[in-house]
Amino acid sequence: MHDEMTAKTKALEKSQNETVRAIARRIVKEQFDKNESAAARALGISQSMLHEFIADPPKRGAGVRVLNGLAKYLGWTIDEVLRGERTLTVPSHLDDDAETAETIAFATKWLGVQQEAVDRAMTLCKGGTRMPAKQLLEQLVAAQNALQFEVSVGEVEAKRLRGEVDVGDELDPPLDR
Repeated sequence: MHDEMTAKTKALEKSQNETVRAIARRIVKEQFDKNESAAARALGISQSMLHEFIADPPKRGAGVRVLNGLAKYLGWTIDEVLRGERTLTVPSHLDDDAETAETIAFATKWLGVQQEAVDRAMTLCKGGTRMPAKQLLEQLVAAQNALQFEVSVGEVEAKRLRGEVDVGDELDPPLDR
């Protein structure tokens, strides 16, 4: 299985490797203030692997771990990482609603709203109910915030289970008197 996956990633076109490398470099620079160690931790890969991948000139191509780490971090599919762009999925009952599709596209591209948040917000539009663009945008952002909160709570719970944090201290900080 490992050899099969390795063989598939070694077959990446040069342009795909460069696209993925540009994404990784941008994440390291813009979201981690050039801190490769912190970025590598967030991506679930070693710092040396990340460094070798984004080096100029690069010392390695995008392997399975790099692709999976970027996809998970961004909330994208591997195909989206390889293309360097998010594919928008608009529910089929709204295919002909250009304003809704445009609002969703704006939210995903510029506000970082993930597909799961879009799916949650769009449950309010089932049955053909149309939502004004401003209200839809508010729902998309609220769904994304809820999703991020769930992830944060999940991370705190995981740390508590590993004994790294006392949840009481994390959720109820002492009052300053």
